[in-house]
Amino acid sequence: MRYVLAIFYGIFVWILTCTESIEKLFREGRPSFLWNPDPDLKSFLDFDSYPFDSPAYLTQKSGHIMAFYLLAFFTHSALRKASVVFILSASFGLFTEASQLFFSRTGCLLDVGYDVMGITLYFIFQLAGQKRIENSSRVRSG
Repeated sequence: MRYVLAIFYGIFVWILTCTESIEKLFREGRPSFLWNPDPDLKSFLDFDSYPFDSPAYLTQKSGHIMAFYLLAFFTHSALRKASVVFILSASFGLFTEASQLFFSRTGCLLDVGYDVMGITLYFIFQLAGQKRIENSSRVRSG
């Protein structure tokens, strides 16, 4: 069941990242895809045209972080091997961003960084929680 949940969550993330418009998705209740057979691949490496201080931009990138935090959580609960989960999740981040270029969305390598940040935060919190449990059991048995 954990595998199924991780796979369905990955499909959900992919749909959200490739649908024509998130607002339209929530308004109409169904995804719509707009295929672009000839995307501007150079835009994938554009780091200059982003409003880093915009609240909307920060909210959107927080969504990237949270989505990939949850992806790491679901994938880790299924696979249990941290290094495999990290590589799979980061690769999926790269895949989703590259896919956006072909669905008339803005795909950017910078967003892969936000995705990896979410994955990394998951493992930091997971490790901190594990250490806390180990320390707590040592205190009780000591």
